[in-house]
Amino acid sequence: MEALSLQGAIVRMAAEVTIASIVNQRDERHDKSPTSRHGSAWQAAIDYGIDVSQTEYLLTLTPHERLIRHEQALKLVRALREAGIRYYGFDPRHPEPAGGE
Repeated sequence: MEALSLQGAIVRMAAEVTIASIVNQRDERHDKSPTSRHGSAWQAAIDYGIDVSQTEYLLTLTPHERLIRHEQALKLVRALREAGIRYYGFDPRHPEPAGGE
């Protein structure tokens, strides 16, 4: 019976250590938020009038979600470029020479 009590105490202690490490990891991640990591510089930007809400939002996304947003934006840029070429008849990135050569 005493061996079971000792084993139970060890299991409880291991669980407490595991829970404590999870809480510490969560706290460390929280400490790496933009506001705590940059502190006064982040607050100074806000005080200056810079809207940091988009940056804060983007930092909540996973890398996969950020890639999806990037692909969507790239698709939009390509569609707008193609529409401009169809409308104006040329690609402004590669204008024709002035002499018509």
